[in-house]
Amino acid sequence: MKRGMGMGRFRTLLITLACVALVLGMASCGSNNAPEQAAASFIQDLRDGDRERVEAGLAPGTTLMLLLPADPAAQPGTTALLSFACSNLSYTVTGGVREGESATVEMDITVPDMTVLLQEYFREALLRTLIDAGGDLGTSLQTLLAEKVGAFSALAPFELRTSHVVLALVKVDNHWKISDVGNLEIAVIGGFEQMFGSVTPAA
Repeated sequence: MKRGMGMGRFRTLLITLACVALVLGMASCGSNNAPEQAAASFIQDLRDGDRERVEAGLAPGTTLMLLLPADPAAQPGTTALLSFACSNLSYTVTGGVREGESATVEMDITVPDMTVLLQEYFREALLRTLIDAGGDLGTSLQTLLAEKVGAFSALAPFELRTSHVVLALVKVDNHWKISDVGNLEIAVIGGFEQMFGSVTPAA
């Protein structure tokens, strides 16, 4: 009888130790996650519009224009544009290189091509700036941009564009963080790099 109780306790102890080892192993994996996993999580947080998690994924001193404004109500146009672009983003991790405490991760970013949207906005914004010298021009332009994004978003399905992006990462407190976003911002705001060269004067 005593022998049976001893074996039962021993078995319980082994199971407990196995569970503890599993939990510790999972925690260790979480703190030493692969750069590719960290980069994918960062882009997913950006797609979800989770400002706090996106900020947490950046290394100290790294900035990202794609973060939603801290006060969306004050910048409805900027918020609408970034929300639309990020929420319609898809990505594929294509490779990565790790060298000690630094790494690079390559991925393809696909978004709706917003060249036409941005061209139309800047044409009308320029006219509004020239004509309406008074009033609250900043608010007017934000409202205009929000309206343009709303009209464009109703045109689904969209033409898509894919850009190759290389993110640089460093280890901070045993976690991989984005230290250089490369051309991510241009890739997400699809058409941004083209609009200035192809905008035609308003009639």
